[in-house]
Amino acid sequence: LHVYRACAYDEFGRSAEAIADLDAALTLAPSGTVAVLALITLAFVRDREGDAEGAFAAVARALALDPADREAHAALGTLLAWHGAYPRAWSELEFHHLDERARYRKRFPDLHEWNGEPIAAQRLLVVHGQGLGDLLQCVRYVPRLRERCAHLTLECAEPLVSLLRASGVD
Repeated sequence: LHVYRACAYDEFGRSAEAIADLDAALTLAPSGTVAVLALITLAFVRDREGDAEGAFAAVARALALDPADREAHAALGTLLAWHGAYPRAWSELEFHHLDERARYRKRFPDLHEWNGEPIAAQRLLVVHGQGLGDLLQCVRYVPRLRERCAHLTLECAEPLVSLLRASGVD
């Protein structure tokens, strides 16, 4: 309850109350899933308050409690990217997509994930896995991808088919 109320306080810019609730959550549950969630939330609240050191310390504590926690790794990646540490951020940001990647591997068991290797004579399938706005943001990269492969197929929501056909997909 403290963690969820802290999230609400944070949405309304009431950082002091959010931090107090997160501290209360950590007092009640100093380890385990709730503690990791509280620390991730604390990291983002502290970062929004301009306390990058406190943000990184909170996410480090979350990872110390559970080194395999995907959300904690994703939070670290997000903070690193926000602070311009892109080379260190990329591997952590991959944790955002592990569940999606597993779903796609199940949907397309005979296909392999493209990692940037030359594909001039091959077909590339780009799978839409986020919201429509995310897809529209990323469609600007379709012409670049189209230049690198023989055929480009883009999976998208039906309302966007006619719009996206104009972007160079087969």
